[in-house]
Amino acid sequence: NLNPPVMLAPSGVSAVPTTVSLVWAAGNTGSTFNVYYGTNRASVEAGTSASVLGLTEPTHLLNGLTPGQVYFWRVVEVLGITEIEQVAILA
Repeated sequence: NLNPPVMLAPSGVSAVPTTVSLVWAAGNTGSTFNVYYGTNRASVEAGTSASVLGLTEPTHLLNGLTPGQVYFWRVVEVLGITEIEQVAILA
């Protein structure tokens, strides 16, 4: 039985952030992670937004964000050929 990753709230957020550290807890040992993010929730959910693929650590630093803009992100944990999707979309 595979466990999905657990997404945690972004850290390092200030009143006008342009950089945010995304952190999540891995659901399984030996996984890699695909992170999808952007300002359009539907694109993030569909996996057609900006992405970072094949991360080996459960963290990623997003740079160049627009202050006051809402961003969405999701994590897909990959274990071998199995994708274990975290269904929560955080803004």
